[in-house]
Amino acid sequence: MKFIKLLFFLIVFVCGIVFFIQNSVFITEKVALNFDIFGIKWATNPIPLYVYLLTGFALGAIVSFFYLLGEKLRLSAEVKSLKSRVRELEEELAQLAPEEEEEDENQEE
Repeated sequence: MKFIKLLFFLIVFVCGIVFFIQNSVFITEKVALNFDIFGIKWATNPIPLYVYLLTGFALGAIVSFFYLLGEKLRLSAEVKSLKSRVRELEEELAQLAPEEEEEDENQEE
């Protein structure tokens, strides 16, 4: 499975590099973003397009990281809770098991 993940990330990385090389003229072109809604006007200074692309990827990675971190913490808490429940049930079983053995011995006699 690790090999498949590594291969996948390598393919994505190579495709990204090829994209940037083949489109370097368009990606380095400076672009200004404009926002005009309900009378509110806002515009950025002209920035190369690749800055917007890299910023979008970085923000996506950060959002994904925090989402997955929250999911991992939630699942860790659930695992801890379930392990505690298993311990309780094992203790209950251990308490009931000697009683069952005594009943079996009495029935055999």
